[in-house]
Amino acid sequence: MPSAARPFPLESHGTPASRWGTAGLAWMAGVVFALCLYRSGPRLGFDSYYYCELAKLYAKEWPRAFGNHWPCGYPLLGGLLGRMGLAAYPALALVSLVALAVLTRIAAGWMPWFLACALAATPILGVQIFGAATELPFAAALLGLAAALAAWPKPAAIWVAAACALLALGLRYAGVVAFGVLGAWLLGDMRALRAAGKLLHATVAIALAAFIAAGLLVWNRLATGHLSGADRGARESLGWHAWPGHLADLGWSLPSTLMLGGLRDRIHSGWLGESVGCALSVGCGLLCAWAIVRPRQSWVRPCAAVALAYGAGMVALRSVGSFDALYGARTFLPLIFPVGLVVAGQFCGRLSWVAASVAGIVLASGIAGAGRGLSQQIAGDVREAVPILRARMHPGDRVQVNDFALSLTAFIPQQTDRAWPEYWQQNPQRRFLVVAAQPADRSGMPGLIDPSWLSLCQRLVAQGTHRWLLKTPKVIVLERTGPGALSGP
Repeated sequence: MPSAARPFPLESHGTPASRWGTAGLAWMAGVVFALCLYRSGPRLGFDSYYYCELAKLYAKEWPRAFGNHWPCGYPLLGGLLGRMGLAAYPALALVSLVALAVLTRIAAGWMPWFLACALAATPILGVQIFGAATELPFAAALLGLAAALAAWPKPAAIWVAAACALLALGLRYAGVVAFGVLGAWLLGDMRALRAAGKLLHATVAIALAAFIAAGLLVWNRLATGHLSGADRGARESLGWHAWPGHLADLGWSLPSTLMLGGLRDRIHSGWLGESVGCALSVGCGLLCAWAIVRPRQSWVRPCAAVALAYGAGMVALRSVGSFDALYGARTFLPLIFPVGLVVAGQFCGRLSWVAASVAGIVLASGIAGAGRGLSQQIAGDVREAVPILRARMHPGDRVQVNDFALSLTAFIPQQTDRAWPEYWQQNPQRRFLVVAAQPADRSGMPGLIDPSWLSLCQRLVAQGTHRWLLKTPKVIVLERTGPGALSGP
């Protein structure tokens, strides 16, 4: 844990002006790579769709619980920007852009410019910047926690650390690990805090943050019946006996950040896949443990502690409840900058070639990812439907969409509702229906529209309750014309 002696400078690379320059260059690198990935427009998956819809909802009303399957923090930030006139999807993208700025500014103070730029260009970061997901702001909260711990026992740093822990929990339930780091840091740094006369100060700040966090979770318990907002009962693949498999999955999330997730698909089964995954996890864990015990820079220890706590916490959460599987690139994203900083700090000087090699590998993967672009198989192409809807929709209208048309929520300010042909219900407020075809491959070549949806659309038009506004092999748009429907402009 922390040592009373702090023999190293807090910021070790260049002048303040050069550090801001490095941060700006890294931020621009991340944004440019993200724009290359999203050159065909937004394609949103299941989670991102709901974040956009919740942001639209929170622009009009306040949350009724701390969260559901996800805490309400991220969509609430989007909703607050929505109250200032910004649409939901741009608002969530702005939150992610600010998070990237925080990550690059902290990293610029502690690592060489080439490594900061390479990490900002990691493919998964580009996907998340315009992907309306929580991992990027969550990563900024964790790295902010590490930066604040590195500046202890300054009073402002103590309160920033407590605030970052609360922010992390508000963004993802995995943020609970931040409070474990705070508690461990308080115990380990007690001598230095007492010598500086800040022990009571730190204790009060952490206790207050923990009290607020407990109150938010109790609010969830009262509102939803579950501390984490949803039933996360044990499944056959869960339980403490399954933790080695989860540890292996966590390891596989590392190559997934470089768009190399296909490697796991080829060898993930059997002892070889688990051995490789466990080796990657254990390797990162040993690197962080070495940095905690023998740090070469004072700021390396908090970065390593945060990274180690997050990794262990994700395995624990996956073992006790039905949280998401850990092999996806999004799982490792919060570790990219902390682990990168550990590498920069521990391999500085004569071993700087290690950091340069890491930068080269990451940058090469970023360039390759930007060249390939985002996989269009994430969701169907709804762009043809957008101008038609914008020309006819009123502020209070709602649109029903199938699961391949979820990206529509990014293009229109009105709320959308998922629908299924087998559970179809007429609703006068839902004037429009948009059905998209499932893409056949990552290039976006359209497949066929589901026959059950096509049959339903034909039946609605034949009954006279709806009319065709658009009918192509990629997307269908219907407008309600029956009783209770409003006339278009």
